[in-house]
Amino acid sequence: MTAVPAKVSELERVLVIAPNWIGDAVMSTPMLANLRRGLPKATIDLLVLPRVAPLFEEYPHVNRVLTWSATATWRDQLAHIRTLRRVKYELALLLPNSFRSAVQAWMIGAHTRVGYATDGRRWFLTHPIPPGYVQPLRRSSAHAHQDVIHQVDAYLGLIEALEIPVLERVPLLVPSPGAEAAADLLWTSQGLRTGEGVVGICPGAASGPAKRWWPERFAALADRLMTETGVRVVLFGNANEMALAAQIRARMTQHAVSFTGLDTLSSFMALAARCRVLVTNDAGSMHVAAAVGTPVVAIFGPTDPRRTAPMTQSATVLRRDLPCSPCFRAVCPYTDHPCMRLIEVEEVYAAVDHMLGFRP
Repeated sequence: MTAVPAKVSELERVLVIAPNWIGDAVMSTPMLANLRRGLPKATIDLLVLPRVAPLFEEYPHVNRVLTWSATATWRDQLAHIRTLRRVKYELALLLPNSFRSAVQAWMIGAHTRVGYATDGRRWFLTHPIPPGYVQPLRRSSAHAHQDVIHQVDAYLGLIEALEIPVLERVPLLVPSPGAEAAADLLWTSQGLRTGEGVVGICPGAASGPAKRWWPERFAALADRLMTETGVRVVLFGNANEMALAAQIRARMTQHAVSFTGLDTLSSFMALAARCRVLVTNDAGSMHVAAAVGTPVVAIFGPTDPRRTAPMTQSATVLRRDLPCSPCFRAVCPYTDHPCMRLIEVEEVYAAVDHMLGFRP
């Protein structure tokens, strides 16, 4: 790794290439907050995919949110790169560990390019950080090292390499006024009142079904919460998860409100902030809810909470430590899916009931 640039605090033009997934993007916010503290004079641009851009509406620690499309024609992508080259960035921070992001930063012409030396991209980086620092853990827990690096700290490592002090480690998001207005419309359209006790359920998860607790258990949990605690239950999810929400509602004896397919990422931030507790799998919704200050009960199966659990005291992680986990598989090879089967409705209910009385 080459020497740290002199007078880092004097940099004026900085580009951050953001993660491509919602949860990872949320976990990058402490890095952005510390970067802003360390570079008070800089214009900080954030380069994101459109699907994560709503997280950063009016985000205070960046000056501009720039979007790029992975499916655009090569001519359009080259034209976009030429536009960014004209900015003459002094520093680019690469949050994704992909080869593509390193080529992007190199083609954009950033003078200093900082990222982890993964995916054969070392030669495109001026500051390659050793890859062993954040390699995903793909061993059984029986042989796992205990020093797994949380993704938040992995992102913070990029600015620590530039000797920028780390003062904040907790992800934080604030819904924009537009998001609050959209949430108001959805909230009132379902007869929900301001301040009403609501528990949100996010039953979906990207990257395959292995990360999803079973629909019938979400249904049993929702019924019990409504009958025994008196809260209202709201289901959340994107348009691709409407069938999943329908399965849950069909198995319920009580009526749950569903915003599945109706809300956007932007409005979900504001809606999640109105819930007293959010129950979720290991998914982007888990990180969004925690970052807006909502207590979370997170159900982990094939993934590793030491690496991606919410970094907040108002989160309860439920997981079984099995010889086969964490396996990071998209589909469980066992017919009974043991890491999810062993997490019972009673256990999740007890965690939610506890969090309903939680005060940070």
